[in-house]
Amino acid sequence: MNKRQIELGAVVASLHVLAPFDAERAGFVSHDAFGALVGEEVVRARTFERSLAVLVARTSGRRVADWFPSVRALLRPVDRVALYANDTLEILLSASSPNNGRDSFAIALP
Repeated sequence: MNKRQIELGAVVASLHVLAPFDAERAGFVSHDAFGALVGEEVVRARTFERSLAVLVARTSGRRVADWFPSVRALLRPVDRVALYANDTLEILLSASSPNNGRDSFAIALP
């Protein structure tokens, strides 16, 4: 975090700048791209008679940048993640049941 002071007349203000979170570099797709991926995965799941899971992971008061590394460690290379909001992820688990998704993320997200 960078700290800077600026003067506004007789008032001195302190400005705190958080390091930016680069969603694309972290491996996220956009919300729109995520919707398209879910559509493609539904077709694949029906064709090969597999299941899939779509999760929305949200924390209260914590930025994704703070907790995403522990979630990413639980995902497989084929799983896809989108940044929905500053504190919310959308996660597509290919060839996975809803129970598998819940069991995995119960560990990472208290």
